[in-house]
Amino acid sequence: MLKTPWIFCSFLSLVACAEAPPPVAPSMGDEPTLAILGADGVTCGAVAVTPSLAVTANHCVSEGAVTYVTATHDGHADRTAFGVVVAREVTSDLAVFSGSGFVPAIIEQGNVEFEHATTLVTHVPAPWTIAKRHPLDTRDGFVQTERLDLGMSGSGLWDDAGRLVGIAVGNDARCGYFAGRGRILSLLRAAPVSVPLKQPAPAAALWGDPNLSIETLIASARQRREHIEAGLNRVERGGE
Repeated sequence: MLKTPWIFCSFLSLVACAEAPPPVAPSMGDEPTLAILGADGVTCGAVAVTPSLAVTANHCVSEGAVTYVTATHDGHADRTAFGVVVAREVTSDLAVFSGSGFVPAIIEQGNVEFEHATTLVTHVPAPWTIAKRHPLDTRDGFVQTERLDLGMSGSGLWDDAGRLVGIAVGNDARCGYFAGRGRILSLLRAAPVSVPLKQPAPAAALWGDPNLSIETLIASARQRREHIEAGLNRVERGGE
């Protein structure tokens, strides 16, 4: 897993470092496309739309907590982090989750020019794969394309200028569907203006449960960390 170096000043060099500007917190990745981790590795995609919010398909994040991986500018796994779902729109099959340090996409503002909106950044068959889907029609705020493959949900459809056109949400018997600009913006308006950069503390009821002990909670946390690290290793191997 790649790590961004930090400059630390020892006591002896403190004076020399005092005049240097304070370090700027690094971004969590260089690409707006994120990978969502599930029990067996990457399950869906997501797209950062602000420095602290990302959009994905609602069915990809049935729980409130989200584990995601960012990518470097050349499409390799960068870091793993946690987010919290802050808004949902079931009729659009969209959800927004919070994070920090995202590199946001630019959302396409005009009418979709079908011949210039064909690029899909997905995680099928490998993370950060470039695929093609061709818009066929728009209906009720959705962009219709050829059918989507399993695992493409939450991925973004982009135009030639690198602007986000839609988020993949599913198929019917003949077509694939992306929730379009209007539906994405409508959901973002429902999201909190400011979101927590850290997950909230466990509810008091969790710590007060007589059936749980500190040892049980620590063991559970350790098991989840090992699971996340194993999933990240699978992502990195897939990007080679």
